[in-house]
Amino acid sequence: MRSSLLVLPLVMLLLTPLARVASCPPTGGYVGAIYRQATTEQEILDYLRRSGVADKFRVGIFSFSPYYPSYKRLRAVFIEIGRFSNRIPLRAYVIPGRNYTLLLVETTSKLDFSSLKFAESLLSGLLNPKNIVKESGSQNNYVPPTPIADWEYTEKGVRVKINVLRCSSSPASFVRLEVNKVAVIANEIDANLSLGVVRDALKERGIPVDYLGWRMEALPEAINYRVVIFLGGQLAPETGKFVIPILGNLSSSLSNSRRWLIYSTTWGMGSLVVVIAGSDRYMTKKAAERFASSDILDEVVKAVKEGGAVGVESLTWSSGSGNWSEKVSVFLNSTSGGCGFLEGADLSLRAEGDRVIAVYRQGASNPCAQFYLKGYRISERFVTIELGVVSTSEFCVECLGVLTAKMTIGPLSPGTYRICVDEACGIINLTYD
Repeated sequence: MRSSLLVLPLVMLLLTPLARVASCPPTGGYVGAIYRQATTEQEILDYLRRSGVADKFRVGIFSFSPYYPSYKRLRAVFIEIGRFSNRIPLRAYVIPGRNYTLLLVETTSKLDFSSLKFAESLLSGLLNPKNIVKESGSQNNYVPPTPIADWEYTEKGVRVKINVLRCSSSPASFVRLEVNKVAVIANEIDANLSLGVVRDALKERGIPVDYLGWRMEALPEAINYRVVIFLGGQLAPETGKFVIPILGNLSSSLSNSRRWLIYSTTWGMGSLVVVIAGSDRYMTKKAAERFASSDILDEVVKAVKEGGAVGVESLTWSSGSGNWSEKVSVFLNSTSGGCGFLEGADLSLRAEGDRVIAVYRQGASNPCAQFYLKGYRISERFVTIELGVVSTSEFCVECLGVLTAKMTIGPLSPGTYRICVDEACGIINLTYD
């Protein structure tokens, strides 16, 4: 997710029922990205035919709500990018516009954005990820889906009222990933320098590795793997456009020389994706060497054996300045919401060896939301963590909410640290043998 570059008005919600229905559709919800980029239907079709990123695609007219078919239908190009656990196809829709293009993707009822990130990578040869100005999502009892309402305003200047259907949930999940290996996508330069380091580290843990190359065709092949590793950052030839949707604002971490990062999150149909990247090919190799001895390697092994991402989002980042460098991982261990009242936000810190356990709480208008790890910086002994918030509501209870995130930060050397999560800060002293 990234911050919007546009100032958009809040769409209105009509909470009165529109229909009495037995259940919500099995697709669960929609997540979408708006691109400040004009496209035509023919351009989209030509790209799909030429690139080979999808076997099945066609043009159709959709209302995006089987329970409210009278809503205005939109013409879109759709492609099949995966499957749900009940074998129903997982679809992405591209709605062209004269100024803005909408990429809309089906997802689970928990509003998992991993399917959107995959679609953004898959279509990066046509839709430039740098042109994304807004991402949003809503369950499929929102008519129209929130991303469509946002697009209607940015493209046409039309404010759309969102109606909320009162219906029970039919939760859907992505299909279980059966390829219990690690797929690596990298250009020839990064593969020659860094692939051997990653492959050897995984081989020692009994994990097989498939190198899928760097072409567009590697992406639809990778979606069935439990773990996917990208070598190289946003400036890497051939593969840089694939990782921009995954890294989002973290790409700026690599803008200066002698920096590297290792970032993991969910992608596709629940794969654990790891980006190992540096400011140049040699720093990417340093990141690969760090990966070989990092906690993220343990998460990769666990994901391969247990079947996809295991709910941990993490970032390891290094910035060298003179003789000083710091290598720290941030793990978002859990995030939850509940009814309650909290004015502003608070942060509690406690030490566990060379790690700090941080619990961040923030007041919210309702409890139906969760945090995600947006970014992280360290300068000497000052740690700054930025969290984002995404709605998870199907039909939210009417109460004020408190959102909670539990994070692990480390390893840290002994000393006094100032740690800030969004606007809340605290100081902790680490002393250990």
